[in-house]
Amino acid sequence: MLKFLLVFILLSLLSLLLMSLWHRPTRLRPPEQRLIQPCPNTPNCVSSLAEVETHRVEALPILDNADSSWRRLRSVIEAEGGDLVVDDGHYLHAVFESRWLRFRDDLEAVLETDRIDLRSASRAGRSDFEVNRNRVERIRRRYLRED
Repeated sequence: MLKFLLVFILLSLLSLLLMSLWHRPTRLRPPEQRLIQPCPNTPNCVSSLAEVETHRVEALPILDNADSSWRRLRSVIEAEGGDLVVDDGHYLHAVFESRWLRFRDDLEAVLETDRIDLRSASRAGRSDFEVNRNRVERIRRRYLRED
């Protein structure tokens, strides 16, 4: 029975890993449809547009001007280990990969006239132990202090 349980756990972890590696995010859309989507009803997503407090994070302010703020955010995301997939100057999509199991999380940013909206979500699983929230908060701290 113990052997069966161990095999089941290993296969479950392997399937989560494969889903994370192979699943292409459905949020990669044509330029005219690049908007931040609502978080699902799972705790592994945060967004500055979320109405539910458990998913809510603050948007980033525009600092000097929109262009320099966008460049600063891009620089911070790359410094945090994000792999930029799309950056058209108004919409940014980056992928972060966990160190051990190589789970992938998607971070999106949309430049508005007075702020930069953010969304960060896990591709697989239900809970992320607040990894996405902590990542967004680290990005916020670096963004606000970086010169």
